Amino acid sequence: MRSELDKLKMENVFLKNELNTADRAKALAVFQSHTPSKTLAARIIGTGAGANSKVVFVDRGTASGVQRGMGVVTPDGIVGKVIAAYPTASQVALITDSDFAAGVVTQKGGVHGTLKGQGTPQCRVDYVAIEEKVEAGELLFTSGDDRIFPRGFAAGVVKSVRPGQPFQEILAEPTGLQRGLEDVLILVEGVHQ
Repeated sequence: MRSELDKLKMENVFLKNELNTADRAKALAVFQSHTPSKTLAARIIGTGAGANSKVVFVDRGTASGVQRGMGVVTPDGIVGKVIAAYPTASQVALITDSDFAAGVVTQKGGVHGTLKGQGTPQCRVDYVAIEEKVEAGELLFTSGDDRIFPRGFAAGVVKSVRPGQPFQEILAEPTGLQRGLEDVLILVEGVHQ
């Protein structure tokens, strides 16, 4: 009886994982069909060495048309950019990596800034003048200024805003990493408006 119960529990876990994988694949397919940019689906196959690594590896490389500098996204938002491409795999620096930067714009006021990784779960938004109005809870979207991410992809949510000189001190939580990473889309050909 106990072995039958254990077998059923394992089968239940397996089926739940299969359902989650199917749900993620469907969400990626729907997102892929609605974005004008040409994208390539990829799966995360590993993470960089070290507990604080902000790098992942995906199962697509130069043989699939992936090149260094391409953006990586999910339906929830931007994830990072390709920093090295090999024949069958690529290395992606996550949005939280201290070398990452992307142009962003606020949802309400259209205020432009630069989203930068800090090596922590939150990013900062640089170059927002003190007189610009930015509020906690406001959504950030890619501005297209960096020529990596086309305008309009979700980037993050403003968590805190403090006055500074000459720029405000703004922290944001990335939306693309909130549900964990398994499947991503690589922007093979971004459509910039």
